Amino acid sequence: MRRIILFKLGEVALKGQNRRRFEKLLLDGVRRACAPFGDFHAYIAQSTGYVEPRDGAADVTAAHAAAVEKVDNVPYAESYA
Repeated sequence: MRRIILFKLGEVALKGQNRRRFEKLLLDGVRRACAPFGDFHAYIAQSTGYVEPRDGAADVTAAHAAAVEKVDNVPYAESYA
């Protein structure tokens, strides 16, 4: 089974013209948080953020903990799994 990290965006969807900027800032932070634990692909689709390992060497558990810490500090991210 392939493990991925998910996070839901809340109010960022309501920011209008600034939405893309907020999404980019959030993704950049999540990418930086996950980078020490392997090669990950992070993207947003339909108000959900996805972080997928690109190879089997990536430590998804450690990256999840780092991503949760990063997303917890963002007021417009609602939840993560």
